[in-house]
Amino acid sequence: MIIFLNNKPPTPSLYYKVNIMKNILKLLSLTVFTVLFSFTSVDKRVVVIDAGHGGQDNGVAHEEVYEKDIVLDIAKKVQEHYKNSNVEIILIRDDDTFVPLSERAEYINSLNPDMVLSLHINSSDNKNRNGMEIYVLKDKENSKQLVEKIKQTDIFKNAEVKNARFILLQKVKAPIAFLELGFLTNETDRNYLTSDKGQSEIVDALVQSIQ
Repeated sequence: MIIFLNNKPPTPSLYYKVNIMKNILKLLSLTVFTVLFSFTSVDKRVVVIDAGHGGQDNGVAHEEVYEKDIVLDIAKKVQEHYKNSNVEIILIRDDDTFVPLSERAEYINSLNPDMVLSLHINSSDNKNRNGMEIYVLKDKENSKQLVEKIKQTDIFKNAEVKNARFILLQKVKAPIAFLELGFLTNETDRNYLTSDKGQSEIVDALVQSIQ
């Protein structure tokens, strides 16, 4: 029990006033943090880059040159470009690991990304066949819009667009494009894909497609 002198409670002290002010400031700080965090979440864009194959699955090969290595190098360079930006680049694989297609699709859908770029390299019995190709699911409108944006870049503007029902194109809900970056069986394409200049130009085109 608290006994007040003269049977009167004391007037509020400076101590209590300071505590009240502290609580108000804490509330204001929390409000400001919540607002800023909300804006950051809204502005953050998520892009998934699927480097094809990996592990025991080399993809297309020419002597000691493997599709799985080239597309991974390109994917990592795109991710590095967007480091410390408002675009988060998520790689399906960032090393020489095999990820089954069904698991790739499931993982991508769990991320709910803004777009998906699946990187691959072509091959043909005809060594003269070269150039880039883009595969898309023809009845998936958001993916077709993504392809139109990719086609606006210099190196993809002449790429042939083809309809396909690949597993990822069917199962991934986000806009997705399946990019064949060239033919490893063609000497000109192969030299381009394995050169710093060629990979740099491909990375620039992918960056433009993401922006």
